Amino acid sequence: YRQTATVDLRTLNLIDDDRLFNGFGAFTGIYDGNNNRVDAIDIQAAGLFASNSGTLRGIRLSTGKVDATGLSTAGGLCGTNTGTIVGCINEAQIITSAGATADLGGICGSNTGYIIACLNTGTILEGTTTGGICGNNQNTNAGSIMACINTGMLNPMATNLGYICGQSTATTTQVIQTCFALVGSAQRVIGGPED
Repeated sequence: YRQTATVDLRTLNLIDDDRLFNGFGAFTGIYDGNNNRVDAIDIQAAGLFASNSGTLRGIRLSTGKVDATGLSTAGGLCGTNTGTIVGCINEAQIITSAGATADLGGICGSNTGYIIACLNTGTILEGTTTGGICGNNQNTNAGSIMACINTGMLNPMATNLGYICGQSTATTTQVIQTCFALVGSAQRVIGGPED
């Protein structure tokens, strides 16, 4: 699938909370956003896609929010990633009910696949496991998260908190390579080091 123009979701969600679009389900193919925007996303879902086992590339969520209330994982692009996400941008806010147990990330909530050259500028001020790119990384292969950037503000009260990943079960080195974050975006105490 290839996106050929900007998609403005305001045209689908016109009547109060009666959403006509609430995200896609599990995705297994190739979706090329072709660097076009998806504007004004406003969904109660795990992400633009519930899960990805294919390839998502060149997608830009430019504004809006993803409401993960009642879900255990969520991100801008997908809740769980077992495939590949490359060259995607999330600028949408990721939210859930206060104190909810959830793995939240700017790109995906839980990762066992690959995330390459992605950017998150969206705010994630909730969730117990919170990361700028992914909440919980379970891929142990070197370079499974590579060349990513986070500048979005993250939940300082998260139990597991990280600029790139909130938590990683990988014990091998070099799982996360050449990634950067705005200093302070994930700090528990202003001016203090990340825990």
